[in-house]
This record gives sequence, C-alpha cells and structure tokens, in this order.
Amino acid sequence: MGWFKSRKRQERERAAVLYGATAAASRHPQLYEEFGVDDTVDGRFEMLSLHLFAVVHRLTFGPDPEPELARLTTEAFVVDMDATYRDIGVSDRRIPKRMKTLFSSYGGRLGAYGSALSAEGDALEGAIARNIFVGESDSGASRRLARYLRALLAWLDDVPSATLKDGRIVFPDPISLVAENS
Repeated sequence: MGWFKSRKRQERERAAVLYGATAAASRHPQLYEEFGVDDTVDGRFEMLSLHLFAVVHRLTFGPDPEPELARLTTEAFVVDMDATYRDIGVSDRRIPKRMKTLFSSYGGRLGAYGSALSAEGDALEGAIARNIFVGESDSGASRRLARYLRALLAWLDDVPSATLKDGRIVFPDPISLVAENS
C-alpha cells in the first residue's frame, strides 16, 4: 500500500510522527514535577512550544539542515491545534481567531528563544522566565529549564538527520539529559 503514496504525503506523515514524538516529550511528568512547570493547559502549551522550538531549531540550524521537514513539522502542530480546538467545542467561526492568537504566541516564543540562544549571559533564562513562569517568583526553575533546553538542543544536534527524517525519535527523560550535559 505504501508504494502508491506520494513523496510529499510520506514527508507529511513522517513530520506528523516527529511532531507526535515532540508533543509526547513535552508531556513528560518530570517537566511538571521536577522543573516547576504548571501542569495546566498553559503550562502544557509552553512545554510544547519549547520542545517544538528545539526540534525546529535543529532542523533549521543544526548539522544537515532539513528546512522542509521543519516547515512540515510546524504544519503538523497547526493541524493538531486546529483539531484540538474542534474537539473541545470551539465553533468553526472562532477557530481562525484562536489559531491566529495561538500561532502568534508560538511565533513569539520561537523569536524569544532563538534570540536568547545567540545572546550572552542568562538571556535564555530570562526568556523562559517571561514566557513560562510569568508572575511567579524565581525559585531557580527558569535556570533549570534553560539548562534542560540547552541540553536538549545539544542532544538533538547529535541525532542523525536520517532519524529525524524518519520521524521516529525517542527523547531522553529531562533529568537524565541535564545530568549528562552538566
């Protein structure tokens, strides 16, 4: 049956699998229990944005860039969010406005994290504090999460492009990843 699938359709399916693995990684219990992220709709969106940023950053700027896969993985995110809104009962008329707000939020995080990575000092920690721990006192959570993101980016740089293109990736647990990169 796979013989008749178009190449573009296969690429979309692989990107959807990669997105699914990324979304699963964003729901790892350690992120909420050990890193201090609120286990709420907003907290989960922030973790999905953080992980998707890491994957898209790797696909765009890492070794053997795959910009088309980055685009298709982001497209899978948009499709998933649209379906999620429909599943929770958002009306067809309101979905475009919700999607615009959501994509604006996601784009803002991409920009903030990308700029922070290229800046000196604790800019990444600050970007994480502003986006994820809004209005909370800093108990070191943003620093720990920044270390996790840096470790995740380093780990993704070591993942072969063929593995990413196949979409089948198993993310390490957050605490072990940070420990390995300390």
